[in-house]
Amino acid sequence: MIKLNNKLIDFKSYNDGTTRVSIPVPQSRQAIITWLFDKNEEILSIFYLISHLKTYKCYIKLIVPYLPNSRQDKVKTEEDVFTLKYFCNLLNSLNVDAIETFDVHSSVSPALLNNLIVKSPRALIEKILNENKNLLLAYCDEGGFKRYYNIFNVPYVFGCKIRNYETQKIEYLQILGNKHLLAGRDVLIVDDIISRGSTTRMMYTQLKENGAKNIYIYASHVEPTILEYGLLDAPDLKKIYTTNSIWRNVEHPKVEIIEEFT
Repeated sequence: MIKLNNKLIDFKSYNDGTTRVSIPVPQSRQAIITWLFDKNEEILSIFYLISHLKTYKCYIKLIVPYLPNSRQDKVKTEEDVFTLKYFCNLLNSLNVDAIETFDVHSSVSPALLNNLIVKSPRALIEKILNENKNLLLAYCDEGGFKRYYNIFNVPYVFGCKIRNYETQKIEYLQILGNKHLLAGRDVLIVDDIISRGSTTRMMYTQLKENGAKNIYIYASHVEPTILEYGLLDAPDLKKIYTTNSIWRNVEHPKVEIIEEFT
């Protein structure tokens, strides 16, 4: 989904598959493009739109709440393609005045992108914490712990992944931190993205085994694929809070959108 100054752009195709699109002549010379990511191929539409707006010498800000390709932020073998680097190179080549993203998954991205603004989820998580003063925080791994722990003055635990480096699969998750406080407490798991939810489910299981009561989750980006992998069936999982960055056009009673990018 691509919007220009909060109006949806209708990208159509000719019979040969090439793009056909028309937009009004910008009056303010300020163009705010919001790209709610659905698929990588949309970058070509973004290229057409930005190239067109530049003919009017507009100030252009590209808002991409979920930054695509952030997961491929490193290469481990010669065969691995560094898609994040090349995607960032492509965005940089568009030479916009600003790029804004939300709780970006990889810390590599800010080093690769020009004119980047990364918005924090702090206000959203504080809103959840204010609604339930008894919540203890939990981070699924050391990356999440380092990302969030110094923002909130709340007791926490975090997971340490035990990985089989031959298969690259996580075999176990050990809870560290204030685990002695878990008994009878409600817990808010905080993460940036959930796709299949396997690590989150491991964290849920360990929290329950250590006496936690009700489990809540905040994740800035939640893929609809979690519907296929059972996380939402966990009995004491009360709510997943997220944004509409990639959770769109699907509803579930346990998933609540607390921020909409328009």
